[in-house]
Amino acid sequence: MSFSEIHTADEAFANSECPGLPDLEKDHPYSFMKTARDIRTQPSTFGRVYGLILHILIITLLFLLLIPASHEPPTIPMKGRTWSPVQDVITYEMIEDTALDHKPSKYHGKPTEEQDEAWGELLKPSIFRATHDELERSGETFGNVVEMSDGGYPASLGVYHELHCLRQLRLFLFQGRYYPKNLTEVQDEYFRQHLDHCIESLRLTVMCYGNSALYTFAWRDSVSNMVVPKSNSKSTCVKWSTIEDWSSSRIAVHPNLRHSFGSIH
Repeated sequence: MSFSEIHTADEAFANSECPGLPDLEKDHPYSFMKTARDIRTQPSTFGRVYGLILHILIITLLFLLLIPASHEPPTIPMKGRTWSPVQDVITYEMIEDTALDHKPSKYHGKPTEEQDEAWGELLKPSIFRATHDELERSGETFGNVVEMSDGGYPASLGVYHELHCLRQLRLFLFQGRYYPKNLTEVQDEYFRQHLDHCIESLRLTVMCYGNSALYTFAWRDSVSNMVVPKSNSKSTCVKWSTIEDWSSSRIAVHPNLRHSFGSIH
């Protein structure tokens, strides 16, 4: 029932008791109720109170139903998401740094021994020892799965695969330092296919998480026609130490792997 219908019904009851007004209730579906109303000599106090409360409840419900759903904050769908062994230890933090700040870090710039060491430490806990239960809860299958000779399964978090890909792109960027001087055609093709795979992996991840920070633009200087992006946005990010600490506590360094045909290194 709409609000206008409620209003019309009220008018009908009122007009039936006022001789000078048209009988709006004559053709109303509930017009037979007039008979019961007319035989009452005095209105019931309880009935009036009950009717008032009922009207208030109806109007309140209609008001709540008409509130735009867009006012509700969006939620992240969690149902159906695959379980991860690290999900219960991850925490988040608000950061103001953006990729546009170009603040110096130990991971970028021309390669140095210190930078190589920093990347090595960053990727050091990439592989951890997973249990049979963790693989089952994560939805993994056991057909042809790689096992460790002393028990467990080598596993990695997705973020470490993405960091590995970034490192591979960095090595290619400075290939004079890291690559053999005379690559064979087969080696060159292998590296290019590997990097193409890495670019696609990073594209999927970037589009999956979709950085929603607002970027604007500014003139580089007072005389240049060049514009540069800028942002004052704050972002909610995973607190990296929670992932790194967990991964380090489960690290598997140079694990011996067991093949169905025997142990390999």
